[in-house]
Amino acid sequence: MHRRILVLHDCSDASVFQLKDELARLGVQDAIFLTGDELTIGSLVTYMMGREGTSFTIRTADGRSIRQNGFDVVINRLNYIGGVLSQFVHQSDLDFAQAEIYALTVSLIRSFSARVINAPSLFGLGCNGSQFSPA
Repeated sequence: MHRRILVLHDCSDASVFQLKDELARLGVQDAIFLTGDELTIGSLVTYMMGREGTSFTIRTADGRSIRQNGFDVVINRLNYIGGVLSQFVHQSDLDFAQAEIYALTVSLIRSFSARVINAPSLFGLGCNGSQFSPA
């Protein structure tokens, strides 16, 4: 069965390479790996909310297109978001900008029509990558 998988991960998540190897070993050929910063900061995000619900499209800096209904499974390995914000935002606005990026990220992840493994909650974006098995 052909499955499209999106893996969201932190830049510092070294175990993501194990997950890539495991998915390749299982024959998964259509997996996209995206860091949290690529998901929000390094992309053009079109997010719409209305009576019919939410929809979004993300165009990454390298031209990949991420759509709300484009995947069968989303694996969330994010712990932290907005690490590069300090490069773009004045220090006095950093806390506000991080809160906004966090809220956008949680909303995007929860809006995927696919099954989300390790969905974010009010308490955090997801589990620590070291606690998440690559299998």
